[in-house]
Amino acid sequence: MKAFSLVVSIYFFLCHSLFLQSQNNKYFQKGFFWEENINNHGIRVIQKPNNGNFLIIGPTNDYSGIIEGFVFEMNEYGTMVQVLEFKEEGFNRVILRDLKITEEGIALVGFVENEAEVKWYSYFLHIDEDGNILHKKIGDDLPYNNAFFTMTPTPDGNYLVAGQIAERRGSLSYMDPFLMKIDKEGNELWQKQYYPYSKGNRFDEIIPNEDQTGYYLLGTVGYNVESGEPLIMEIDEDGNVIWEKIYDVFQEDSFSTIATSIAVTNDNQLMFTALVNSVFAYGYIVKLDSSRNIEWRNDGDLFYSETIKEVNPLADGTYVAVGANSNYLISGKTRTDADMQLAKLSAEGEVLWERRYGGLSSDYGFDMMVTEEGGFIVCGRLQSLELTDADFGAALYVVKTNCMGLLTEPQTSFSAEQDPENPLTYHFTNHSEYVYPDSIDGGHFLWDFGDGATSEELHPTHSYANKGESRIVTLTAVVCSDTSRFDIKVVTGEEIVGIEGVDGLPAFSFKLYPNPTSSGQVFLDYDLPKEGLLQLYDLQGKEVGNWRLDSQNKELILDLEKLRSGMYVYRLTSEGAFLKGGKLVVE
Repeated sequence: MKAFSLVVSIYFFLCHSLFLQSQNNKYFQKGFFWEENINNHGIRVIQKPNNGNFLIIGPTNDYSGIIEGFVFEMNEYGTMVQVLEFKEEGFNRVILRDLKITEEGIALVGFVENEAEVKWYSYFLHIDEDGNILHKKIGDDLPYNNAFFTMTPTPDGNYLVAGQIAERRGSLSYMDPFLMKIDKEGNELWQKQYYPYSKGNRFDEIIPNEDQTGYYLLGTVGYNVESGEPLIMEIDEDGNVIWEKIYDVFQEDSFSTIATSIAVTNDNQLMFTALVNSVFAYGYIVKLDSSRNIEWRNDGDLFYSETIKEVNPLADGTYVAVGANSNYLISGKTRTDADMQLAKLSAEGEVLWERRYGGLSSDYGFDMMVTEEGGFIVCGRLQSLELTDADFGAALYVVKTNCMGLLTEPQTSFSAEQDPENPLTYHFTNHSEYVYPDSIDGGHFLWDFGDGATSEELHPTHSYANKGESRIVTLTAVVCSDTSRFDIKVVTGEEIVGIEGVDGLPAFSFKLYPNPTSSGQVFLDYDLPKEGLLQLYDLQGKEVGNWRLDSQNKELILDLEKLRSGMYVYRLTSEGAFLKGGKLVVE
């Protein structure tokens, strides 16, 4: 084997992360550069079990034809920890395609390429957490061009790696899928090639089967611009074929279909994703039944005109997939622009929701994983430079969401009004945000009225038994794994003209009358420690009026003559904090 030298560049806390719109650091979307004038994009993401950090691998392109592989590490809040870059002497490209966590560090596979000499060889790299090389193997000892695309550990502490090899005629047009077992140092233990296919063929993913006695291989056979079909193969631990099947998803020869990912579902069936090229490209999720026949596939407008890369079965029997969508008729973009896209499907393949991320240019999702909290982290490529401060290039794009694919956490607040007919009865109005109780896998509310009674209603009414008792009323919102709590203090039987600060809010008083009003005027008596803002909304959420409340004044008259008769909602805030809200009726 020839000797090659590896150059490793390590960046600690030098990465420039470009914050995009997000509510806070728990959920975010960010673009990352760590050198000037480069392109970055993430191919695979995985979480480290020892510290909860995320590792992302991919290529860095400096526009001169030099491509380096990188390992990017960030914590759960999107703060970069370190970046490791790899380049090999004699090759102008280092492409990393898959990674696995080991006891010693990280195992990586991919391929290296010398574009000028049309040489490309499989690549195995084992590093510790600081980027120090433990083991390295370049597959130039094989007489043919070859590449690793995927890997999985084996029970005996070794690895199965799969990809493609150009043994027949030595060209890309006659690539064959091949499988190799290597030890932890990257040395070949055995190799198998699978021949009965024509033209371009390869394996893109390998996963353990349901009972951990063998493996599933996903690949594409006979692919070029106008053809290609997904291949699924089950093998035993020695690489012997148990069964295999080629899937013609559309039963039409005019379509080229490229397989992209495979997964075992919760009911021990298989599903795979594929990119179908006709006039445009369409990303499809295909679910197989117990006989390995196609049970269903999603409609073609889900991942439209772009790519689908990964699908994950969830514990509730649903599925989440990631890719990109450039349906300009929906997004308002041009035909060539794309959004990173995350979509959730039911067990029957119906779309439950789909989210899009990015800006006005093309932004892609390449891989995802389910986080420990039940949300999602997606890596890909960000080209929308209006979301960054870069002049040109593309950034590593990372989006972390909750279980609904959203970047928000619940914010809980409510107000209480005494019933004019029964002083022991109070009507509670929920003003919480980012909870979505009416949506698929949305949040829910838990009320505690302080006297042992509870409710899960949106706007409950509660009656107390005795007058003069001090009760703490608590509203808790639960969305995915996030909770938010808001409290107020009620003295039963007394008119509410103010709220005592229970959850860190200052004490204040506020009384709006008459309510209902028929005179076109409403009087406001208040006492605020700092300047406040009163906003009035109609039932469609449109603001119809707002008033600044000076902390030095105590009274204000609201002119409502231009408002139509009906119910309105008011909201009082001070320095961005919600203080009080309620209903106002104009007769």
